[in-house]
Amino acid sequence: MGQSQREWLLNGLTNSTADWKFIGSSVIYNQRFNQFFEIVMQLQALNPSFIEYASDLAYFWQGYPHDVEALKSVVEQNGIQDVIILSGDSHSSMIDDGTNAGFPELSASGLASEDEGFFNHSLDSVIDLLGYDYGVIDSLWNRGGNALNGFGFNDSYGTLEIFGGDSIRMCAVNEHGESMGCLTVLHSSIAGISEMGSGGSSTNLFSVYPNPTNDRINLKFVDGFKPESDDQLELISADGKIVKRWNSAEIQFTVMEIDLSGFKAGNYLFKFYRNGSTSAKKFALTR
Repeated sequence: MGQSQREWLLNGLTNSTADWKFIGSSVIYNQRFNQFFEIVMQLQALNPSFIEYASDLAYFWQGYPHDVEALKSVVEQNGIQDVIILSGDSHSSMIDDGTNAGFPELSASGLASEDEGFFNHSLDSVIDLLGYDYGVIDSLWNRGGNALNGFGFNDSYGTLEIFGGDSIRMCAVNEHGESMGCLTVLHSSIAGISEMGSGGSSTNLFSVYPNPTNDRINLKFVDGFKPESDDQLELISADGKIVKRWNSAEIQFTVMEIDLSGFKAGNYLFKFYRNGSTSAKKFALTR
C-alpha cells in the first residue's frame, strides 16, 4: 500500500465504532503464508521452476511485511477487536479462524473462477516434497475449503451472515451447495459473558450452544445447580416480546434441549429469573 492508502485504512480502524471491522482485500492476508514465501524464495535458487510459486505468493500481503506489521501494531496498540478479513483472488474458497491468518479470514473468489483448489493442492505438494508431515489444512486454513478435508476442485464461493452485534457466520461453499467449512465468530462484547437483566443483579448460571443454531439449542446449567419453586425461564425476541415461558416444573436442569423449529430466524435472548436475580444469554437463529 502507499502511505496515503495505509493511513486511510489504519485511521478508519482506529476511529471505527462499528460492531464489526471488515477489511476487504483483493488478495489473501493470511500471515502464515510468510513461511511458505521464505521457503520458495530459497528453493528457486535450487530449481528455477519454483519461481512460479514465489511470484504467486509475492503479491499477497506477506510480500509487503511493512503493511502487515503496521496493521498488526495498530490493532494491538489500540485494543481493536472484532476485525475480520474478507479476501479473494486465490481461485479458491477457504476459511481460517485466525490461528494461522492472524485474524479470522474468509478468502473466496468468483463462482466461475478456474483452477479452484489448485493453489492449495500445489502448496501441499511442495510441503510433501520438502518432507513436512503437515499440509495446508494444518498450517493455513484450519476451517476447510477447496482441496481441503476431502473437498476437491469444484467451483466455489463464500457466504457471510451478520447477526447484528452478536455474531457472524462465514462459509466456503462449492457449486453443489455443499459446505466445505464454516466459522462462527462471536462478538467480543458477548463471548462468554452473561447480560444483566432489569430489576436485579446478573449471575452466570447457564450457557447456550450451538450459537448460531438453525433448529435446536441446548441450555447447560452450571454443575450442582438445583431448581427452586420460583424459577422462571423466558425466550425473548429481538423486539422485546416474550415468545415462550417456562416455570420451574417445566425447566430441565443440567442440560435442557429446546426445539426452535416453530420460530422465525433472528436474534433471541434466554432470560432466567431466580429470587430477583437474572442470567441471560443471546443467540442467533438461522434458517
